[in-house]
Amino acid sequence: PQVAAVYFVECSVDVKTTDGYILRVFGMAFTKKQPRQQEKTAYAQSAQLRAIRQQMMKVITEQCTSCDLKALVVKFTSEAISKEMESAAQRVFPIQNVLTIPQG
Repeated sequence: PQVAAVYFVECSVDVKTTDGYILRVFGMAFTKKQPRQQEKTAYAQSAQLRAIRQQMMKVITEQCTSCDLKALVVKFTSEAISKEMESAAQRVFPIQNVLTIPQG
């Protein structure tokens, strides 16, 4: 069996929409190898993982608290929040397969 050569990064945030709904939103991502990387693994340091989680939580909070539930559903279905999380976290360490899941 092949060993996973990436890290799984996850976070959860409790947010309140402008119309008063409270949701718990989960963010998930995997680390990614850099384009010309020779190493077979894409392991991030623990400080980088914390920084990625912090960026993910910041984006989720900003996006979810600034709109009502109807607009938020559109953001989740169009994966706008996931794309913004990916671009924000790329500054720290490359990530891929970013996903946001609301629970409420």
